[in-house]
Amino acid sequence: MTEISPKLSPLSNLLNKKLNCSEFKSELKGKSYEIWFKGVKNAIDLFREENISLNAEIQTLTQEYGCITGGYVRGNRW
Repeated sequence: MTEISPKLSPLSNLLNKKLNCSEFKSELKGKSYEIWFKGVKNAIDLFREENISLNAEIQTLTQEYGCITGGYVRGNRW
């Protein structure tokens, strides 16, 4: 996760930008596409290169937290 995600983030941002500028975007109509394109636009606006390592760390900590709390809920103590 800490190796793959940082490499995918810039590529995902690039694809989002291409999608947002696509001439075919207007052909996708409907409320669900409108909501989806808003999410894509927000992802583009919020993307920062310097946040990639922070996001990877957050993902790792979230996974660790899930293991700890998941084990506790099942009656195990990590």
